[in-house]
Amino acid sequence: MTVFSATGSTKAAFMGMASLLAVTVPTMYTPAFASQEQATAQALDIPAGPLDKTLFAIARRYEIDLLAPRDLVKGKQAHKVERALTFADAVAQALEGSGLDVSRRPGGQYLVVRRENVSGKPANENDAPPPDSDSDGDFAEEIIVLGIISETEGAIRIGGEEIQRNLATTIDELFRNTAAVEAIQGPGRQFFDFNLRGTEGANSVVISIDGAEKNLVTTKHGTTFNPVFIVPEFLKQVTLIRGPVSNTFGTGSIGGRVQFETIDPNDFVDGGNDFGGMFAAGAESNGNGYYGSFAGAASVNDTISILGGVSYREYDSYEDGGGEEVLNSGNETLAVLGKVQWQPSTNVDVEATYQRAEFNYIGSNIFAQSNIRQDADFENDVVDNSLSLAVDYKVESIKGLIFHADTFYTDTKHVETLLENRRGAGGDPGEFDARDIKSIGGKAYAGYRFNAAGMSHDLYVGASGVKDDLEFVGDSSDVSGTRASYGFFVQDRVKIGDYITLIPGLRYELFDLKRDNGPGSEGDFFLPKITAAVSPLGRDSGLELVGSFSKGLTAPRLSNLTVDLTTERTRRGSTTVNVILASDNIQAELSNSYELALRYRGALFGGDFLRASVGVFRNDFSNRIENVILDSRTEGNVTTITQQLQNIGEARIEGIEVDFRYDAGTYFAGGQFSASDGERKDTDVPLNSVRPVRGSLFLGVRLLDQKLELGTEMESFGSQTEFGENQNVVGDSSEGATIFNLFGAYRFSSRTALTTRINNVTDRLYRRFDQIDNSIGLNARLALNIVF
Repeated sequence: MTVFSATGSTKAAFMGMASLLAVTVPTMYTPAFASQEQATAQALDIPAGPLDKTLFAIARRYEIDLLAPRDLVKGKQAHKVERALTFADAVAQALEGSGLDVSRRPGGQYLVVRRENVSGKPANENDAPPPDSDSDGDFAEEIIVLGIISETEGAIRIGGEEIQRNLATTIDELFRNTAAVEAIQGPGRQFFDFNLRGTEGANSVVISIDGAEKNLVTTKHGTTFNPVFIVPEFLKQVTLIRGPVSNTFGTGSIGGRVQFETIDPNDFVDGGNDFGGMFAAGAESNGNGYYGSFAGAASVNDTISILGGVSYREYDSYEDGGGEEVLNSGNETLAVLGKVQWQPSTNVDVEATYQRAEFNYIGSNIFAQSNIRQDADFENDVVDNSLSLAVDYKVESIKGLIFHADTFYTDTKHVETLLENRRGAGGDPGEFDARDIKSIGGKAYAGYRFNAAGMSHDLYVGASGVKDDLEFVGDSSDVSGTRASYGFFVQDRVKIGDYITLIPGLRYELFDLKRDNGPGSEGDFFLPKITAAVSPLGRDSGLELVGSFSKGLTAPRLSNLTVDLTTERTRRGSTTVNVILASDNIQAELSNSYELALRYRGALFGGDFLRASVGVFRNDFSNRIENVILDSRTEGNVTTITQQLQNIGEARIEGIEVDFRYDAGTYFAGGQFSASDGERKDTDVPLNSVRPVRGSLFLGVRLLDQKLELGTEMESFGSQTEFGENQNVVGDSSEGATIFNLFGAYRFSSRTALTTRINNVTDRLYRRFDQIDNSIGLNARLALNIVF
């Protein structure tokens, strides 16, 4: 009997869960095996597709071993699986109309059989498929679900409908309903600075796309931005890991990780459908923006599938809520995506990905309108290429043992050219700064699931690392050099009875930073963590009290090693002299992070879904890297500012996070609230990286047999007027603001949808903290999405 593999790709190991917010549909039938131990409901949003892939996705989500004879499932299509469902009901939705069902084996696994073969009793260990099957009587291999980061450790996954509903033009719009997460917009709508729990910057938050890390950092005036372009239409899922709990399996970061996962060939094709794909097009009113994205997939043979995609978008400058143009806030982008999925055997999965993005905009490295302040116009061209390869291998002879390895290579070039010099500012037209960073890295680990002393273990042992090579040309404080950061890790997820889960882990991290024209930095550290979760009503209840401690590290990056530089700008009769001192002997940032949260995830009131979380956190930092203003004085019409990147000693950030999603089918709602406070412990001066209070709330309704979706949304931004001496804020103080949005969608079928969104419907004039540019005013968007 042939079998299908369920080991998945690298993203199956780390980001394989479905959307957190699901559309509700009736359960078609309940299979005969429905057991109390799998009664906990999960919010699912798995699109219609190949039955074997759908069953794998379900088993992965519930962490259950599911066996399926390949000859029974191959070539069959599964229905879309959605709503808050138990494992039993999720499998029932997938199998509806297939003539198949599942039967529970005495060992705890589940077996797919023909429906007429189900007796309502547990299957015998030696049960075989029906006689008319052409199999040899062996069972399919078990689906072993292993994932290093889980929702117990605070992983947040955004995907499916929520990505479509947000209709994001900029990265920050993806996270408008996610607590303590912001992606502050930079110039050209594509530069951004992730801020997780008040910790920000490319030095503190790791960003990856399909496993390929993006490490180019642009730094000016103490502000860092990471020029990474994302095609929302190609996104399948985003996983956010807030805090250093992620350090056990990846290069250190005190802020956390943001992992983007794009669409796969097998999202569109299977043995019974050799071709498929998607098309999306959209437009928006403010800035006359438009885009078009296309992806096509094909099955080359029974083991190889390929996908190719291209996306183009163009935006003019937008207007703020006062009707004023935000100069140079538009851009032009072209992106290409290619993937190959290969399954040479039932125990091996290989995935290769190529991505390329080209974008162009007029603006400085800081914000769009800062060109006015710099008395100059700059043209920016960014080209980003990446290759990634992931291999998963399941050891057939040893139940529960898997191996995973992945590697990536990225090459990102950013050229900023001076086009116009107004009123005698420094520089001549044609002068340019160029940054070219090449990164290579990867990870490898072994995972083993076993039972010992009455406890279930998911044990991981592995290593990971990354090396950056930066070449810089231009008149700036930036430097050329190399950075290597690598380490070894071990982690165990231990389930004790029905009430307790423990996740201890340890990483040994080393880094070596070398610049071409001066001293660098190096070090090594042990990074322990422990997460403990208690389910007072049993694991199936969905209620969990979680506490965690983790030690984090962010190795200094090349952008932290500056050289002495003095610049002079004259504007309107006043001269500003910026003196940047070399940042010698920069050490790694360290943090001790503590978190306590009460979380619930499950069904209410006959199937309504609720996910809710209330948590508090505290991060104690040492050696925090900040841009420090050492001196600022004005003599006559000349202002001299002296600044330097330094390890400022100890700091503390603490805060509260609240978020929820509720889905009753016809009605749904959600929202978030986050508030935090941070200060340097040596001077009691506030940290400027800590964002003001922020909250959001959305309400929606589904009509016309759930084909029509309508909703409203409120976003509230707090004010902040107090700055500290470690000034790294290039904008001005902000005032609080509340804006209102509307959203809607009409689904002609499961494969075709028309989506709309109107943001800032009152055309409110506002500007978020740490921004020079005012935020966008009234903006209507319309998009068509087709899957074929």
